[in-house]
Amino acid sequence: MPQVDELRVRDANNVEHDIATLTAIAKLFGEVQASPTPNTLLDRLKTLATLVGEVQATPTTNTLLDRLKALAVLVGEVHASPTANTLQDRLKTLAALLGEVQANPTANTLQDRLKTIGTVLAGTLGVNQVTTAHDVTTTFNRPADTTAYAALDVVGGAMTFAAAGKAGGAPAIVTGVQLQIDVADAPASAHRLHLYSLTPPSALADNAAFDLPAGDRASYLGYVEIPAPVDLGATCYVEVNNVGKQIKLSSGTVYAYLQAVSAYTPASAAAYKVTLHTVEV
Repeated sequence: MPQVDELRVRDANNVEHDIATLTAIAKLFGEVQASPTPNTLLDRLKTLATLVGEVQATPTTNTLLDRLKALAVLVGEVHASPTANTLQDRLKTLAALLGEVQANPTANTLQDRLKTIGTVLAGTLGVNQVTTAHDVTTTFNRPADTTAYAALDVVGGAMTFAAAGKAGGAPAIVTGVQLQIDVADAPASAHRLHLYSLTPPSALADNAAFDLPAGDRASYLGYVEIPAPVDLGATCYVEVNNVGKQIKLSSGTVYAYLQAVSAYTPASAAAYKVTLHTVEV
């Protein structure tokens, strides 16, 4: 049967279509030709081989195999005058330098040392991780009296939260505050915790009216609102979370005043416990 480039077929609707044959597709690639020429796929591969020097019209020693041998000579594996300095020998020498291959084997092989490093990393980095979060608590007892606090009075005087930030001073974020009062009856008042970067020069005492005088302004860092504490029986407690307040410290210490938002009568010598939660940034 003669080779043709296309066939005509009818579909289910009796419509004729031209279909290209494999012979026609092969011609597109130059492999099958009406008049054969050297441009077949095989010929073109030979031409490519000639370009890289593997198949040559006039054979020389510059074949791909020869060039690979020459490359081996460059890396010292194949020598005109063989020596012990083959690639295999140099790999052994490198292994010996690492302590894996030794004239007098010991337990200090490369594998053993890698295991030791892994153990050290697991014991230090995996367990003893350093955190930049701080939880600092200050406790004070108010005076042994029941003198009522007026609205916006200071409760207990200035407080110090040591090591609540990076030593030497840096920004920090206040994440939360906890207030615990060791009394059975919760005061019906919210509080404010006023923050400072150094001891407030105003030196306000317990029951003094809170003020932010000119001398305190440079160190004032703002405040955190604390809701009224909840009566938990023998203890009153409240906490504020997710504050997210950024402050700039002059040292690692935060200073503060606790302020009564509303008037209330406190218990005599009541213990107040204030915890400040911060994270270095």
